[in-house]
Amino acid sequence: MKPYNVKLSGGLHIGQQVFVKGCVNSEADRFHINLQTSKSEDANVLLHFNPRQSQNCVVRNTRVDGGWQEEEREGPDFPFSEGADFEVRILVRDYGYEVFVNGKFFCSYNHRGSFEDVKAVSVHGDAQFYEIGAFDKLNMPYTGWIPKKMKEGRAVRIRGVVKPDPYRFDINLLCSSGDNSFHFNPRWDQNEIVRNANLGGWGGEEREAPFFPFQAEEMFDVLITAVEGKYRVYVNGEYFLDFDYRCDVNDVDRIAINGDVELIQVEFMKHQAKHHYWEIPHSISPGDCVVVKGVVKEGADRFHINLQQDRHGDSPIALHFNPRQGQDTIVHNHFQDGNWGEEERCDFDSALGHNKPFLLVIMATDEDYRVFLNGKKLSVFSHRMPMEDVRFVAIDGDADFYTVQVVKNKGPQGSQLIPGEMVDDRWITVCGVVNNDADRFHINLQCGEPSEADIALHFNPRMSQDCVVRNSLENGGWQEEERDAPCMPFPQGEIFEVVFGVKEDKFKVYVNGHRFIEYSHRMPRERITHVTCEGDAAFLPVMFQ
Repeated sequence: MKPYNVKLSGGLHIGQQVFVKGCVNSEADRFHINLQTSKSEDANVLLHFNPRQSQNCVVRNTRVDGGWQEEEREGPDFPFSEGADFEVRILVRDYGYEVFVNGKFFCSYNHRGSFEDVKAVSVHGDAQFYEIGAFDKLNMPYTGWIPKKMKEGRAVRIRGVVKPDPYRFDINLLCSSGDNSFHFNPRWDQNEIVRNANLGGWGGEEREAPFFPFQAEEMFDVLITAVEGKYRVYVNGEYFLDFDYRCDVNDVDRIAINGDVELIQVEFMKHQAKHHYWEIPHSISPGDCVVVKGVVKEGADRFHINLQQDRHGDSPIALHFNPRQGQDTIVHNHFQDGNWGEEERCDFDSALGHNKPFLLVIMATDEDYRVFLNGKKLSVFSHRMPMEDVRFVAIDGDADFYTVQVVKNKGPQGSQLIPGEMVDDRWITVCGVVNNDADRFHINLQCGEPSEADIALHFNPRMSQDCVVRNSLENGGWQEEERDAPCMPFPQGEIFEVVFGVKEDKFKVYVNGHRFIEYSHRMPRERITHVTCEGDAAFLPVMFQ
């Protein structure tokens, strides 16, 4: 197998994180993750991170002008045994790299060359790699490079929070020449959204819009897709407007965001080919999730997502998920020994209607597959085949698919180290599914890993009491509880997303895309080092921004 390379547009900078998720092969000898100066095989390697199963160690080194330097091998343990899932995060600091494995600090590595020269991540060896990328703290004003430029069929998603008393903000898709291909400019002072392009001078403004969807101190979700002849914009899960191209979309290589918002996520996505298959490392296990993001086509009749055994067209299918816009229904089935089983149908959801963006999460449990659409439970399909036989995800039909991702269950709940410091405008996102018979669960932002560590914020949904308790623990003693909240947004059996925003004087907490509560700091936020998720819920990997 040749090395697989991912280009880092714009290189590395302090505070940025590189992440690699995968699974170690059986009978593995070694694999590596390289931070290097280009995608070439003979490029300089500024960090060579090399787990060696045959030697039960992880070697770190640097290669310059073809010559390897002195190895470093010391480590607290060896978390890369055969068949093990792993997540490696490499945080760029001023003195060197800090490496975290499966949420725990593993090692540091002093710079032996300029991190700014790193232009690619290269992986190779005895592992299956299923997610590779980089992200950093999204400071405002923000400028980001679009991998391989915009192009038709690509999309960019911006999630954030509007500041109090906002005036304006703007999203700009910029060309290599400096021209502004698309200027999207919400203006609270005028209660309008101005669109324009600057191609050596501003053109004619467009201001008509169906409504003004941005509210002070609320989350927003903007999806900009490049389709034939125009940009198509969706806001908060709904089609919003089109903007015809005024220059060649293939020249767009950057996005710039300015104004009265805080950014949580900027995600670049590309259109996935139809009839495409994604291999699932070591099959499906309980707690694993298949995540599919896309947009239903105008005039769509149907599309499907299959969890199946093989790559070929007549493969056994454990779950055939088939929204049929033309019949106003959603069909579930399985396919085995050349025959379809008995169909199960559920009511059609308008969120899968024509020209609608969607986020589908299919979660495997011991008994069934649970399908969630845009954060709400849609359907349940009991197993008819062993889920261990599922090795591929297949997509096809009348939708533009942008992301197909397998999120592996990380096993036992517990604490994980927060990469970097807890400074202003950091965001921590925790997603999961509440158990069907849940009593309570908690998310703790705490000052150390041990269970007896001080807790800066104890966020504790209690289904049996229909409330969410917040508190702090210091020197072994709980302080005064806070229980007031606008609602109880954690029903049993449902999916959830909790976003913690770190501010100078408080945490801002958003649940399922809506402002929920604020919690004033009772101890210095700089003391917080770990996040702990425990209780009656299945948690997905925590995301740090």
